Amino acid sequence: EFVCQSSESVDINVNITPQPDLGPDIFACLHEVVQMEAPTGTGFTYEWFLNGILTGNTTSSFEYIVADTVEIWLRMNTINGCDAGDTLIITPLTTPKVTISASQSAICLGESVTLTANIVDAVAFAWWDGFINPTRIVTPEAEGTTYYWAEVISAANCVYRDSIAITVHPVPDIQLT
Repeated sequence: EFVCQSSESVDINVNITPQPDLGPDIFACLHEVVQMEAPTGTGFTYEWFLNGILTGNTTSSFEYIVADTVEIWLRMNTINGCDAGDTLIITPLTTPKVTISASQSAICLGESVTLTANIVDAVAFAWWDGFINPTRIVTPEAEGTTYYWAEVISAANCVYRDSIAITVHPVPDIQLT
């Protein structure tokens, strides 16, 4: 009423809030490595949780080898107390299985062995050389240990491989005079 004026100002400091985005939920093959990255910034801290349990990882990246359906949760903070988080669900796909067996695990050079592949949940199968019949006869060409392997692929393009070792003994050298 007396035409007197007064003013005051306040400085507001806006702190950076982290913006973690782990992306959409993931479907992955068993034993596949899933790598997650969080944004980096000065003063950011990281806490990674696996199914609600703190993992102890305090870096900006987290690696999970798919073994089961899990929830990955990232909580980020700044030195000013601003925090944010994101969650990701990883679900394993049906992974095929192949198990190789042999009629014998040790043979003499020149003998043959029958290899059999037991296949589960696969849409494709092949031995190391492209042969696709699950049963085959092989004759190792050298003494020592020979390895054979086979691979299967699921409809979801998951790959699994098994191998087997066959011991090949030398044939005695006989000289008659």
